[in-house]
Amino acid sequence: MCVKQTRQVTNFKHMKKVIGIILILISIYTGYVGFEKFSSSGESVKILGLELSAKDSDGRSQAYIILGLSIVSFLGGIYLVAKK
Repeated sequence: MCVKQTRQVTNFKHMKKVIGIILILISIYTGYVGFEKFSSSGESVKILGLELSAKDSDGRSQAYIILGLSIVSFLGGIYLVAKK
C-alpha cells in the first residue's frame, strides 16, 4: 500500500467520525424539537372551574416521526463514531 492510499484511508476514517458527531448533534436537536412538539400538542384551559382540553393528533404524529428520526440518527452517529 503506498503512502497516498494510506492517507486516503486515514482521511476517510476521520470523515466518518466527523459525520457521526454531526449526526449525534442533529439527533439531540431533533429530539428536543420532537419532545417540545409532543408537549405542546395537548393543551388544557380552566374556565369557571371546568377544564377544557384539546389534543392535536397530527402534531403528536409529527412528534413521533421526529423522535423516531432522532433515534435513528443517534444510532447511526454512534455506529460511525464507534466503528474502527
